[in-house]
Amino acid sequence: MNKIILSFALAAGLFMSCSSNDIDTTQPDEGNRTTFVAEGNAITRNNYILNHAVGGGAQPCWQPGDKLWIYINPTWRIGSLGNNATDVTQRAKFYFQAGLNEPSYRLHYLGHSSTTDGIHVPFPAQQWNILHNSTHHLQFTGDCAEAIATRNPNKAGIYTMKFTRLPAYLYIIPYCSELFRANYSVVKRIIVRSNQLISGSFDVAQHGFDATYASSTGNSLDCYFAGTETATYLYLTPNPTQTSMYVAIPPGYHNLTIEVYYTSPNLGEQMTSRTVGPRWYYTNTMTDLLIDVAEHLGGYHNNINAGATIATAKKTRGVEAVVDTTWNGTFDR
Repeated sequence: MNKIILSFALAAGLFMSCSSNDIDTTQPDEGNRTTFVAEGNAITRNNYILNHAVGGGAQPCWQPGDKLWIYINPTWRIGSLGNNATDVTQRAKFYFQAGLNEPSYRLHYLGHSSTTDGIHVPFPAQQWNILHNSTHHLQFTGDCAEAIATRNPNKAGIYTMKFTRLPAYLYIIPYCSELFRANYSVVKRIIVRSNQLISGSFDVAQHGFDATYASSTGNSLDCYFAGTETATYLYLTPNPTQTSMYVAIPPGYHNLTIEVYYTSPNLGEQMTSRTVGPRWYYTNTMTDLLIDVAEHLGGYHNNINAGATIATAKKTRGVEAVVDTTWNGTFDR
């Protein structure tokens, strides 16, 4: 069967999606196909973000099972039939049915094929089995992106495009500057609460993140780390490679509260709450949140106010929100 091919030259990205469903491993004759080529830096996903540092960039890759959707009308989307990736790769081709000849198309990535109907992307209120410093779970919890593919007028059968990430992303890094409390404490769970809608199911192609058209909505994301075999300890200073969590949220003007649940050998079951003052979380950005769960005697907490770089909210440290990183097709600022 003839297929249309989307070909992406990869430069960067965030997300991950892996599935063996509908993967076409054949190598078609590209001379008889339509090819979609990414402009400059294309979006992609991987199950962890390579070399990410607070406020910095990363190296992404395409993976087998990634699936894209072409928007035809409000009730009809055409899904890719497979791709040619056999492993992590910086270049991949996506195969579509033949006969797509419009001057341009809108395309979307909507997360893992098991969680989307090709129209909706879910931000579930409860999120399980999250690995520290990994984006593997994002394919199930809000991972999405959009591109416009435009036909090349000078070369038949060629389209070009560039993806943009649609959610805002949080990189939450809990730690504890208080030795007695931090001593072998294990983080089990992080809850992100907002005064705005933060969970639900969205038809981003038609309505973006408009709450009017969303379903199963709520104001919190309850995120659980994986079991004790991957224990996530609290360190005296931020240690993102060992203790961190990526969370996707609908963009908007949020007043976030971060609750960190952990077990302390010295103090038992503990919960520390930190409030980030009202601020914008824009689409296609990542905000690094460094959360100090220490409870120093005599201190008090202040909210973080809106701004670029936000330094402190104290009992001693409290929360630091590093300036948002915007990706114009890449992780790099």
